Amino acid sequence: MSTRSCIARKEGDGWRGVYHHSDGYPSGLGCYIFRLIRQKYQGDVAAFLKWAIDEHDGGWSHIYPGYVVRNAKGGGSFFDKKRPQPQCYCHGYFAKRDGISPGKGDGIQSNENHTFGLEWVYVLDPDSKTMAIFEHGGQGCPDYARIRIPSPPGQGPCTKLKAVVHLDDPEPDWWEMEAEHFVPEHLERRQTWVDRYLPPVREGVAHATK
Repeated sequence: MSTRSCIARKEGDGWRGVYHHSDGYPSGLGCYIFRLIRQKYQGDVAAFLKWAIDEHDGGWSHIYPGYVVRNAKGGGSFFDKKRPQPQCYCHGYFAKRDGISPGKGDGIQSNENHTFGLEWVYVLDPDSKTMAIFEHGGQGCPDYARIRIPSPPGQGPCTKLKAVVHLDDPEPDWWEMEAEHFVPEHLERRQTWVDRYLPPVREGVAHATK
């Protein structure tokens, strides 16, 4: 079962971004975004968002190096396990299958218009170099099938702000953000698949906001 999420850019009091299908929990996608910005983009949040959102507005199956779906020679499709890489919905196999192309905005989500039953939203702010992590409010939320920031008048909160991560700081405790969802053994291991692709960020610099 996939953990559906959104990679978003802060816009005024809201956000706008793209759908991300797999492994959207903090110790997965949140951790990967943090390390990717620090290690590949050298802290350039705007450059990361340009790639992740503007150049791939069809959304993502997975933004990290994973198994890629390809067309099989005899028809049908297969998982290419030999060359793991990111896979979006606006290039390659899914784009050809579904008729999606860059610039159409098929994967765009926002605080006012969204689908897919998002469970986590990662809202990045290039100016403050922060990433706000929102979690869906759960089955008690009046709008359980969707995620809204802020909630409609008269309704209970449909999201919880789990953390605001300063992207220049050392890594936060991703697992603590998920503590209510996992058994103690999971939290004790503190293992993440992100380690296969990017090492932990141990050091930090003074963050841009007070």
